[in-house]
Amino acid sequence: MEDFLAAMIFVTTVGSFTLVGLKMFLKYRLERLKGGGGGEDTKRLEEAVTQLRDEVYLLRNDLGDMHERIEFTERLMARGAQPQNLPSGS
Repeated sequence: MEDFLAAMIFVTTVGSFTLVGLKMFLKYRLERLKGGGGGEDTKRLEEAVTQLRDEVYLLRNDLGDMHERIEFTERLMARGAQPQNLPSGS
């Protein structure tokens, strides 16, 4: 069970980073195909860096949330919690 949970977290994390990277790459290629002036390149790069920072911030928050959930699950598993022992509404 723990191996499965770890594998799922790994796959989710790698998949998320892959999708974000692919999105940024495709956006870069699309903007490059559209063309533009030389002065706009610097502005677009700054905007891209700002967007990347925002996405990294969101990913860090998501990763922190997943970490908290994993720790909670590990604590439940460590004490041998059975489904009938869990609080209602879970």
